[in-house]
Amino acid sequence: MRLLSWLLVAGVVTAWGQNREENLLHHVSNTTADPQLHSKCGLPEFAALQQSAARQPQFQALLKATFQRPSLPLSYVTPDGRFKFHYTTTGPDAVNPAATQVQNVPDYIYEAGLAAQRAYDLLHNQLGFDLPLSDQGVDGPEYDFYVNNRPNSEYGSTAWEFLDANGRAPSYSFVDNDFVGYNTTGIPALRVTVAHEYFHGVQLAYRYRSEDTYFLEMSSTWFEDFAYDEVNDYLFYLRAFFNNPDTPLHETSGYEAVVWLHYLVKRTGTSRIMLDLWKNVKLASAIQSFKTVLEGAPYAIPFTQAFSEFNTWCYFTGARADAVRYFEEGASYPQLKIERTVSVSRDSLINDGLSSVSAFFYRAIRNPQAIQVVLQTSEPSRWMVTAISKNSQQQYVSQSGAGLTPINVAAASREDTVIVAVVNTSLPASNGQSIFSNFQLQVKLAGKLEIANLLEKPRPNPFRGKGLLFFPFRLSSRLSVQAAILREDGKVIRSFKLGELGAGVYSNQLLWDGRDDAGNPTASGVYFLRFWAGSFQETAKFVLINN
Repeated sequence: MRLLSWLLVAGVVTAWGQNREENLLHHVSNTTADPQLHSKCGLPEFAALQQSAARQPQFQALLKATFQRPSLPLSYVTPDGRFKFHYTTTGPDAVNPAATQVQNVPDYIYEAGLAAQRAYDLLHNQLGFDLPLSDQGVDGPEYDFYVNNRPNSEYGSTAWEFLDANGRAPSYSFVDNDFVGYNTTGIPALRVTVAHEYFHGVQLAYRYRSEDTYFLEMSSTWFEDFAYDEVNDYLFYLRAFFNNPDTPLHETSGYEAVVWLHYLVKRTGTSRIMLDLWKNVKLASAIQSFKTVLEGAPYAIPFTQAFSEFNTWCYFTGARADAVRYFEEGASYPQLKIERTVSVSRDSLINDGLSSVSAFFYRAIRNPQAIQVVLQTSEPSRWMVTAISKNSQQQYVSQSGAGLTPINVAAASREDTVIVAVVNTSLPASNGQSIFSNFQLQVKLAGKLEIANLLEKPRPNPFRGKGLLFFPFRLSSRLSVQAAILREDGKVIRSFKLGELGAGVYSNQLLWDGRDDAGNPTASGVYFLRFWAGSFQETAKFVLINN
């Protein structure tokens, strides 16, 4: 039985809000509830169970049975002498014994060793992280990996026997013995999991706090992609973030919110920020460290600006992705959940609220008219608002401002959509609790329609003679409107008299069914629509194809 299920049955986890550890277990349960997803890492469950067991000794046996160092008969020490992989080739924990690289060393174990050495080089030689703490020679002087059939159907885990007075721990790690049936399988899964778990061992040389567990997972998930960019196992977990942008950053499991670290690295232009964050975690919580590190040298980026900008980046995924300006792999990311859609035919008001470091996204559908977006709040410094729209060249533009700052979105050339991101940029309280705040979002018409007379392109073109052909147009003021359809030789075959129409956008006022004034079907060919609105005249060309 999966450990978390056992805990739920046993009553360790009953309802949200009992204590921090039980809340964490509850959150991990919800995060990995998708039956198609395996648990990424067992460290959060280990940490929560360990702290619960300290108060309830009856769970000590369960903790030892699940996370103690297993006794495995075989081992392999990597050529650099830094890692030792414990394994077996028989029983339920068996690895495939095939050995083609090193005599008597299964290829699976050999590949795990290569992954560990790569992780070592990247973390210590390139990024500058400290070494893991020594476990004083338990099972040898090397860093220990135990390769077994993971009991939680997880990719791997990292555990420790004790935390010292500074929240640091010597650790050891587990990885699955075959990665069959996982989202990422075989050697690619092995590589990213070894990288992920070894970074946990490195993190524990800095400081562990239960409220920072999400950051340990976020960091290791970032590092596995840094080490093996081609694998992209992290993509399987992003849906939880993009479907729930209103979940506070520090209340995620960490896997799904790894995009925050991808943003930070690209925004600052250096992976060094990861080391800077972990150095600061020795002194303060991870969520506080984001602010401290970003606003200090050499970055000097206000946290409010960064977190607001990050949420804007999150809109540009899927079909809207731009690998140059935003996430490099954004085309593979899910698209954000839109909390609500409003039609801005008149002033609109949305009453809502958000907790610390979270966001909502709204869609405003407007006619080609200027609008103004204003966030009303008693605490404007907590908030940032961004309006994302398209300009006349159909390029995305964004405008941002703090609470109470009006954002004026210029008129568009046609009916379009404006996305409004409302972001609570405030940090949680010193005890880690999120602070919930209410707001009112006003989306107001910014005056009269700011458009010129225009005849748009016919649609569909070519017209296949079935259904209707539409001729959209716009009027800047009340005008008398008429139109005619002409053959190439100039003969009028259909006339339209629409009378006086007020200023506005007309999408389906002028349409044609493919027949002449006598009701007869018109032959295939090239035709023209001539349009008059007062003194304004325009002509549109289209093709009729009668099958």
